[in-house]
Amino acid sequence: MYKMKKMNLLTLVFSIVLVYIAAFNWNHYAEVMVFYGFANNHEININLENSAKVKSINISPGQRVSKGDILIQVTRSSIAVSQSDINHDISKLESQYHLWESGLKNSLRTLRAQKIEQKNKLENAISKLESEMKINQTLIKDIESIDQVKDHNGSNPRKIQLEGLKEDLRLSMNIYNSEIRKIQKELMNEDNPIKIQVAKLGNNLEFVNEEESNLNITAPNDGVVGSILCKIGENIPAFSPYLTIYEEVPTHVKGYVLERMIPNIETWDSIKVQSVSHSELSITGVVSGMGSRIIEIPSRLRKNPNYTTYGREIEIRIPPQNPFLQNEKVILKTHYKTEIMNQAQALKN
Repeated sequence: MYKMKKMNLLTLVFSIVLVYIAAFNWNHYAEVMVFYGFANNHEININLENSAKVKSINISPGQRVSKGDILIQVTRSSIAVSQSDINHDISKLESQYHLWESGLKNSLRTLRAQKIEQKNKLENAISKLESEMKINQTLIKDIESIDQVKDHNGSNPRKIQLEGLKEDLRLSMNIYNSEIRKIQKELMNEDNPIKIQVAKLGNNLEFVNEEESNLNITAPNDGVVGSILCKIGENIPAFSPYLTIYEEVPTHVKGYVLERMIPNIETWDSIKVQSVSHSELSITGVVSGMGSRIIEIPSRLRKNPNYTTYGREIEIRIPPQNPFLQNEKVILKTHYKTEIMNQAQALKN
């Protein structure tokens, strides 16, 4: 019984020691994995969907630009031809419309003049007849024995004539007003075939002009001009780059992990990024991408530039507010404990 208690005690003590050794090794012998990289940012190519000719270049390499700035102006012969053809067709139709419009306006002026002339003529005739009838009434007012001359129906001829003139005036004015309204309506009609054609061509011209304005290559965002890949007068094929632009502040780090360290790096791991030249400048980044093959590590990132080494390329995303310069060499640090875990597992077994 005593031996069993002693054995259990020894087992407990051994377990405690094992845990202590593992913890000690974990905290004090964890290796720091160190490798190198470049602070960098994505450089984007600027191109167009159609071929075009470079008209002017408004920027130079290294120049800071703002979103929307016109960087390069280009032209396309097909657009210029389309604009010329559409403008010619519009001018032709507008000339036809102006002739048609002038004809209607002349007719309108003629009708209005005829209306005034006819109105004056009939109103003068009515006024003259009314005056004659008034004089006659005055002359026969005191002659009660003389009966007014009447036609065989007993009607007054002058009164009938007066009513006829007034009816002629009403009817003629109605006819003139109707013809005038008809022409005015025709002039104001938006469904005029010529107007419709002009509006349609105008829309086509607007589309072509918009297409031309889209040929002006503008900055997609704030940044710095990288390389200018064209020159004035050069015809650039569709989708071929005109220039490159990159953000002024590095947004990621391109690092190279030695082959033996590859198993210890995974996507979304946190990485300490530190300036080689100024060790006090550092920031924490996150592994955002990993290459799919082993490649030669650039000589600038090797401990011995004369000795060729290979590794895996990784990309580390860093905050835009960082202290690094474009293409600055940085140290990348992370802890890995694979060997310690193996030692603990061996002790346990």
